[in-house]
Amino acid sequence: MLKTAINALWYLGNIPNTYVFKKAALHPERTQSTKLFQYIKNNAYTQFGQQHNFEHIKTFSDYQKYVPIRGYNDFEPWIQKVIEGKTHILTIESVLCLMPTSGVTGDIKLIPYTQGLQKEFSLGVAPWINNTFKLKPNIMGGSSYWSIAPSLIEFNQKSAVKIGYTEKSSYISSKIHGLINSVIAVPNSLIKLHSIDSFNYLTLLYLLACKDLRFVSVWHPYYFSQLLKQLKSYWQLLLNDLATGSISLDEKHDINEYKIEPMPKRSELLAKFTADQYTRIWPELSLISCWGEENSVYALQNIANKFPQAVIQEKGLIATEAFISFPLGVNQNIKPISINSHFFEFINDKGQSKLVHELRLGEEYNLVVSTAGGLYRYFLQDRIKVVDFFLNLPCLKFIGKPSID
Repeated sequence: MLKTAINALWYLGNIPNTYVFKKAALHPERTQSTKLFQYIKNNAYTQFGQQHNFEHIKTFSDYQKYVPIRGYNDFEPWIQKVIEGKTHILTIESVLCLMPTSGVTGDIKLIPYTQGLQKEFSLGVAPWINNTFKLKPNIMGGSSYWSIAPSLIEFNQKSAVKIGYTEKSSYISSKIHGLINSVIAVPNSLIKLHSIDSFNYLTLLYLLACKDLRFVSVWHPYYFSQLLKQLKSYWQLLLNDLATGSISLDEKHDINEYKIEPMPKRSELLAKFTADQYTRIWPELSLISCWGEENSVYALQNIANKFPQAVIQEKGLIATEAFISFPLGVNQNIKPISINSHFFEFINDKGQSKLVHELRLGEEYNLVVSTAGGLYRYFLQDRIKVVDFFLNLPCLKFIGKPSID
């Protein structure tokens, strides 16, 4: 009952942002215009704003005139100043952390996260999660697994701003983050581990301890398949640790803060199964949300075969830099743009910049975003196609990575 109450509170807390999304979906042009000029007004006296004449921007054409489309490398001089501890560089807001992510070439990018950017992600998460609760109401009575990735990158450069995940950079609103943690199977703090083996082992241990796992949200289905594959090699060790509440890992200095309650009955039950009997290990798992486009089709089917009782929901397009679209239900074409999250531009094959309300069914575009994190007219290196409409919003399908000419 407690978990139902907590998830219900999360659902209720998401209702205002869900309502805002549905209202905005009817008026995308007005919504996007308001978003853009909020950025301009709020950040006019930042270093970036002053260098790009924000005070003189009155129209979208002015914005195009004064602010060129840029990739990450072009933003590095400003981000370097953030690393050095300088303020009011890209945004008037303080930078909470710099989130590392890999670029198309494999180079590491450091993306500034602000409270405003965290709120923009929350504006996308709210209608997605509430629609998911409606799709499978029973998940409200159990636990969820939200996959995270450990920060295995070591930076030699000192930074005045934290590099890596903080709870304030979570997709979930900081107001309810602590509450939601009590229904999350695997603690987000695992991201601090510096050993991938320790990370995987502890993730599996926490998942095995979760007998009421009902919802799984991972990015790529291949990752989830590979994680589950490791159950076989760790199986007996995991069951022993689950029974005794111990953690059998060599890196003791890295895992001191992690505890698990002894669960001898749970361990005894699992010992009757083999490591690949996933539906018996987690019989209540009913919805798995993961990436389903481009090269993930085979891995997606593999997950569906492992969990025939679960609904598979293909995720929308989400990047470290921006929350772009999300699924409504399980229809793979109904992934509307997250209209409240950021300011979006779409570059067609003629090099023309189109806004959300100008997109046409069946056409392809390269995606450009402006965000509250301080990335203005940022070339996201995602090519999308408009495959449907929800109210007045285009529904997007990711079709590949364009290159910058």
